[in-house]
Amino acid sequence: MAHFAHFQDKRVQIGVVVLAMAAITAIRLAVDEPGPLYFLPVVLAGLWLGRWAGLVTGIACAALFALTRELNPGEMSGSVALGTLTRLAAYGGVGFLIGLLADRETRLRKDLGERDRALEELREVQLALTPPEPPDRPALELATCYLPAEHGVSGDFHAVVPAGDGATMIAIGDVAGRGIEAAKRSWYVRTLLISSAEVVTDPGAILERANQSLVEESGYGSFITAVCMLYHPDGRLEWAVAGHDPPLRMGDGAPLAFEAQNGLPLGVADRLGCVTADTTLRTGDGALLYTDGLTEARRRGDGSGTELFGEQRVVDLLAGMQGQPSTEVVNRVRDEVRAFSAGALADDLCLVALRRARVPDSTEVC
Repeated sequence: MAHFAHFQDKRVQIGVVVLAMAAITAIRLAVDEPGPLYFLPVVLAGLWLGRWAGLVTGIACAALFALTRELNPGEMSGSVALGTLTRLAAYGGVGFLIGLLADRETRLRKDLGERDRALEELREVQLALTPPEPPDRPALELATCYLPAEHGVSGDFHAVVPAGDGATMIAIGDVAGRGIEAAKRSWYVRTLLISSAEVVTDPGAILERANQSLVEESGYGSFITAVCMLYHPDGRLEWAVAGHDPPLRMGDGAPLAFEAQNGLPLGVADRLGCVTADTTLRTGDGALLYTDGLTEARRRGDGSGTELFGEQRVVDLLAGMQGQPSTEVVNRVRDEVRAFSAGALADDLCLVALRRARVPDSTEVC
């Protein structure tokens, strides 16, 4: 029966139901008490055509039953009216109930199909937002990490790409909201940042350019925080911050950027107002970029209310790992936040750690 329920051509389905009713009527006229055969077209109509078709078919079958009972002298005697009413309720009820269940199954199958398509699209977007490993870049030791949230997906992203004059652009960001739309906005902003890396030599200008394109495309209302950095092979580091947590120095956990240099998030105004800062990294110096899934991770199961991982834990971790490779820093931060939240993050988490390398290039991904 389940196999029959998957026929797609409605004309064929209607034809089979009508033929079944005609064949059963002929059998009832020729055979005494052949049994409740009319349930077959009723069930098929409900499965194939829905609850209302099942109800109408049930009523028609009850009427045909009454007609054949009168025309076949071999039928059992009894109250024709009572038998007709009983079968009218039985056939009509069965047809409506089976049709109702079939309609729900169809809607559920459709919803699951749409969900699967959305998830597949989301996986593709996520792969673009968080590539499996950063590229090798001159004089730069890199490590990246992405951890998805427990429920749903938000719009965290990172990018490491070549920039003009041999520099490297490192960007990280977070879109407010969840789901496929947030992921698409993240992909769009990440693409804007990457496309500017070869032609714009100022991180603040890169962010401003991305914001202008975002506002022109989507209007106001998006809320996307981001950090954009340019690392030069001679150790010079430039960065700008748009509503995001500032990068932290790997040696002591202090912020690289001052609060006054932090501009508005992308998508809320025509101008961000972020100021580009710069410093020169010595060999072994570095920075950690992260999204708020780190500091806003919540402790689970201790019964003491909500406790966040917080900035101070991050500072303490970095201060206790002076001189450690980028990959060790990223892995330690990842493990600590996983343990703190019992592996159930409330928000996505992106981490990017960079150091001026002692070797020509080195990249890792956790």
